[in-house]
Amino acid sequence: SGNALNGAAGHVWPKGNHMELVLAGKNSGRPFGAKLEVVAHELLHSVTIPLIRYGEMNPNTKEGKVVQELKDLSAHVKKELLKRVRNGTATPMEIAYSRGSNLFGSKKKYLGTIHIADEIMSWGNTNSDIRNILESMPYKGKSVIDQFVEIVRKLIGLSPKEDTALSE
Repeated sequence: SGNALNGAAGHVWPKGNHMELVLAGKNSGRPFGAKLEVVAHELLHSVTIPLIRYGEMNPNTKEGKVVQELKDLSAHVKKELLKRVRNGTATPMEIAYSRGSNLFGSKKKYLGTIHIADEIMSWGNTNSDIRNILESMPYKGKSVIDQFVEIVRKLIGLSPKEDTALSE
């Protein structure tokens, strides 16, 4: 199952009735995976992937609608990042994320782009560079990060009125 990493520092996928987490070792030829951010990113996947898959398979449910909001937000972020790159206003960090990450999902030869909601969920919650980028982008009268926090709250069942660490 180590081959499933495909150059990634870590990977998580369903195995039986649990999620299996694999992290790249120091001499694996991949980015070292036993770092706090990588572990947090993959552990978050292990919790959110089942919710997201349920929403994808049941688009008319509350979870399905939230997952679609997350995908729409990801599409907006991708469009805005690429616009910044094209017009020369992107920071070096924004250029790097627009070209060299799986922030917007994974490309599969016959499936197109998949795991869009998974990646924006984990990157947005575990990577401060991504949160700063999301904070700098407008979205429907607020910032992308504000909308992202609302979506996360809906997905995990927190009332938008509750002030929690998600707001920080």
